[in-house]
Amino acid sequence: MPRVRYAIAGTPVGHSLSPLLMGLVSEHLRVCSELLPSQRKKGIKTLPRTSIVKIDRLDLVPVEKVEDALAWGYVGMFPGDLPNWELVGSPLPAFRGKTLVERACVAANEAVSESLTTQNSSISLDSNEKSEIEMTLDGGGPLPPPPHRKIPGNHLENWLSLTSPLKHQLSSAAIHYADDSKGIDSVNSLLWNKREWWAASTDGAGLVMVAEHFGISIADGEGAILELHGGGGAARSCAAAWVAAGGRIRWAGGRRELAEDGPWARGMVIENTFGESGVAAVCIDFDVKAGVVAEEKYSNEEALHEGLIINSAYTEMEGDVESRLSQLSEIKGNSANSKGAGGVLHLDGRWLLCGQHLAAWSMLWAPKLRPYLPSLGLLISRLVHAEQYLEKY
Repeated sequence: MPRVRYAIAGTPVGHSLSPLLMGLVSEHLRVCSELLPSQRKKGIKTLPRTSIVKIDRLDLVPVEKVEDALAWGYVGMFPGDLPNWELVGSPLPAFRGKTLVERACVAANEAVSESLTTQNSSISLDSNEKSEIEMTLDGGGPLPPPPHRKIPGNHLENWLSLTSPLKHQLSSAAIHYADDSKGIDSVNSLLWNKREWWAASTDGAGLVMVAEHFGISIADGEGAILELHGGGGAARSCAAAWVAAGGRIRWAGGRRELAEDGPWARGMVIENTFGESGVAAVCIDFDVKAGVVAEEKYSNEEALHEGLIINSAYTEMEGDVESRLSQLSEIKGNSANSKGAGGVLHLDGRWLLCGQHLAAWSMLWAPKLRPYLPSLGLLISRLVHAEQYLEKY
């Protein structure tokens, strides 16, 4: 496997947790390579140390044009003044930033280990009780399928994540696509192997992972409904992936239109009434800003579904690890139309972030390592531990 330089590009990026996720997955794979046969999941072969991805550099690339992000890919470093990463108050490639990321990832992997049980985030709205599950270091989780085509590798690669406003800007004919991202005009993950660019759209795959993690059967019946606000790159990716998984879409407006002729068209729900068959399983607003309560957008009580409201942005967290973990999935509100607990389950945007990051590893960056990737629940638990660790500094 290659030595990798990784960056998150867009604006703003100083608050991004993506570099921390890159470190956490890399540390997880290192630990997997040291597991004894008795510690591995049945049927999973030993992960050779030579197969582990080594992260040489982490970068923030604050740009507004995708061409500038691709320029980072060609050279593997940001040519301007290095921006500070807000989590540590220094540039990521600097000794302080690099060292703190490494220490936080080691500490998080040790804190959430194979012997630790934690509260199951996949709670049922029929009960206030949370069951316990064991999180193991053997991978797992509803990972998306590998890429449609074989992606040529290199011993030196540059991996790139795109955020707003870059996801819809990629139009080069020289790009190779690992999925259907070209058809939906949405790319958020890129790989440069020193010869060619490969691209994928993983926001939608991440959403599907989150929904399945919380027990939503997308293809059941007529198909679970995703109520979607927004029409940008992330929204299009989620609409396409949701319909491909057997679900239906109800578009509820936004700053950008969701094109009527996209691959999601066959799953569009156009009626304005909310009968029993029209209750949404998931509501997500891609136009909402961090810190805004998403449920304010859902004025019709019956649209406050029996499922989930997902914040598309992740919010600032405070307190100890236990407090932060409880903030990841909270029951809020007092809707009579919601089951059991008298409220609706709200998910922090970290769920989507972790889902799409795992999808990028599975679909684009390192498909051969799919059996060894951490589960969604394991990765997000470690992310919270790592964030809390870095707050000390």
